[in-house]
Amino acid sequence: MRIQILPLPTVVKGDDVEEPFALIVDQHDVDMDEQTAEQWDRFKTSAGARALLIVPDTVEVVDRYAEPAVAKDDDADRIREQARRAIERYRLAD
Repeated sequence: MRIQILPLPTVVKGDDVEEPFALIVDQHDVDMDEQTAEQWDRFKTSAGARALLIVPDTVEVVDRYAEPAVAKDDDADRIREQARRAIERYRLAD
């Protein structure tokens, strides 16, 4: 299991500048139950993250100015399915 920080677009309101981020937990092989989901939500909140994504596969967070990698069609399908499952788990936790 790894925890990475994904910088999100900077938010500027007048003189206030906010640099939001999401936490990416990859290589996580444990099924989440309700208690675990609550613990992860508390971790996300205490860290100040806007979002938390937990996936069993490896996710490489790269610099926002990096050249995009060329993905294969099956990669896109696999990522789309993982995102759908993660969103569904998050909805069930609410």
